[in-house]
Amino acid sequence: MKNNSNGRLLAPTCSYRPYQDNHEKVIKICEETGRKPAEVLRNALDEWLLMRHRAVTSSVASTRDIDPKIDELQREVVRLAEQFEKLNQRIFLYEIISAVYRAINLISSDFPSGIDGKDRDRN
Repeated sequence: MKNNSNGRLLAPTCSYRPYQDNHEKVIKICEETGRKPAEVLRNALDEWLLMRHRAVTSSVASTRDIDPKIDELQREVVRLAEQFEKLNQRIFLYEIISAVYRAINLISSDFPSGIDGKDRDRN
């Protein structure tokens, strides 16, 4: 297989296609555009690099868009925490009033004439 040319050993020529998995697609684009595979692949690589650069740039821009949303969510969390605190205060007051009412009922049930000293049976 090896050729001898002026005392040098030569390896047989071989073809290497880095785009072998997509060879048919590349050839189809070449036929449609009239360009060589090397040009099509170079343009495809350039497009891919531009898309990758845009993705990085847009992610940085989207991070800037997220900051106002985060601020708004933080304000909303503070507002909800204040509402929760007010609700807890109301519940606490309700529990106190409920306990007082139960205590009054318990005390009044112990006295047949009631707390004010009048008979309950008399109207």
